[in-house]
Amino acid sequence: MKRVLLFLVIVVALIAIVSVVSAETYTVNPDIDKLNVRAQYDSSVILGGIRGGRKVEIDYHDKYWGYFTYDGTPAKVYMDYLIPSADVAPQESTTPTTTTSSSPSKKSTKKSEPVYATIDEAAYIYYVTDSIRSHINVRDAKSEGATIIGKLEPGEKVYVLNMGKTWTRIVYDNRHAFVYTKYLVDGGDNLPEGGELYKVKVKKNTTLNVRVGADKKTKSIKKLSNGAYVKVFEEYDSWSFVYYSMNDFGYVMNQFLVKVDE
Repeated sequence: MKRVLLFLVIVVALIAIVSVVSAETYTVNPDIDKLNVRAQYDSSVILGGIRGGRKVEIDYHDKYWGYFTYDGTPAKVYMDYLIPSADVAPQESTTPTTTTSSSPSKKSTKKSEPVYATIDEAAYIYYVTDSIRSHINVRDAKSEGATIIGKLEPGEKVYVLNMGKTWTRIVYDNRHAFVYTKYLVDGGDNLPEGGELYKVKVKKNTTLNVRVGADKKTKSIKKLSNGAYVKVFEEYDSWSFVYYSMNDFGYVMNQFLVKVDE
């Protein structure tokens, strides 16, 4: 009996070792705030998020998805946002220059292969800010040298897959595309239930600081653009406690908020 138990223990240990060896360590691209973790059985179900710069163990992957276990649940993430741990530093997906180019600084116009998606896969709904005069360009990669595949007008709805500090990945014409993050504002679609809806009103080319406390001396954790929506849950003299996305909150000064009529 003892031999049988010992044999079973050895088998279980070998299986665990093989599982660990087969897994690959990746780092979430530090250029993004958070990488959405989606359910393996349904891409529209978001189980949580992994902050940029954090490591994740991927069991296996295909061209687009990396599969792993998240809090005991089968999950997946976009491989485009993962960097192999063997790489020295994160690298953006850029087109390599050729040695025959007459100008080494010339940007490539080579089109990237489309990655198809639907709006059901979007994690957030944003809008193009109305502070621009005409439109913003939609590109096939996160680079100013990337091919322009479309345009979005002020106030137009945008289905966001992942938001980065500079570039945001969106669903455009049933494919992945990129726009500048600074031109997007939250229209209130991603805010929690309850509270009162307000709109940020600041001077042109300025932003509103969201702070960890109701005091100018406290740390600023977010900057909101003119026209951004927030939900006010409590007021403290000249400050308001607000949610600026579904799970993110802080304090802003009341004088820069305008109530939105329901």
